[in-house]
Amino acid sequence: MSDKKRQKTREKKKAKRATKQKTRRVRNLNAATSTQATSLRTILGWPLGEAWIGQDWHEQGARVPALITRAHPSGGIAAAVFDLDLESDGVVRAALLVGLDDNELHHRLAELSETSPMVETTAGVVLACVEAAAGLDELPAGFADARAMFGELELDGSVEILTGTPPEPKRKKGLFARLFG
Repeated sequence: MSDKKRQKTREKKKAKRATKQKTRRVRNLNAATSTQATSLRTILGWPLGEAWIGQDWHEQGARVPALITRAHPSGGIAAAVFDLDLESDGVVRAALLVGLDDNELHHRLAELSETSPMVETTAGVVLACVEAAAGLDELPAGFADARAMFGELELDGSVEILTGTPPEPKRKKGLFARLFG
């Protein structure tokens, strides 16, 4: 066998191997994101991923979007998306999104950032805001599944959630008011 034939044979085998590896990766990704494999119980087995919230989340009565993710090692992503009104309406919208890839996730983040710039945070902060908003009003459809994405995660104890209307600013008492009440 000539050197040219051997080289062609090696190149064919290399191309075939690369195609098999690509097919295997696609199958793993599809298995991770198929509807059968993405029951909520399955998703809760995936590690927590990124968490994002509107930058004004710490302000009194803010209206902010929030999002947490869980990512499968093969690349599949599930996300819980919330629209929170910390003044009166509570959880306005909640949704569980399954079968996302990295590009789709960043597209969703870009959409959410149009109303309120998003900042990366911890899942505990997002959970604290969701729990505070959940106590304000009726919960929308989809809340239970989206809330379940937190699993057994505990609230971030260092977070003080400011719900309700802002308090009236206190007036400084002048000399006359201090002397005569």
